Amino acid sequence: MLSDRTNIPGKQVAPLNFGADYNSLGVKPVDDNKASQNKNSDHAGTPENFKSFVIGGARGGGGSNFTGSYSGTGSCALTSVATTSLTVSQ
Repeated sequence: MLSDRTNIPGKQVAPLNFGADYNSLGVKPVDDNKASQNKNSDHAGTPENFKSFVIGGARGGGGSNFTGSYSGTGSCALTSVATTSLTVSQ
């Protein structure tokens, strides 16, 4: 969660204004430390250009945890049936 910086006791700061250009957030597109311009171990979805404003919240715990942890894994298998449709089962 990005802080709006307006609810800090004893501080007077302007709210963040991201404008209309969402690319300015610098969101990391992949979970890889070599496959994007961000050569770091941050998870996909990290707002690279605004990391200093991230606080603990809905998904991330704050600090260096910008997006939260991975969810549990699951699996599925496609099985064909005698018709022209496919059934997905877990």
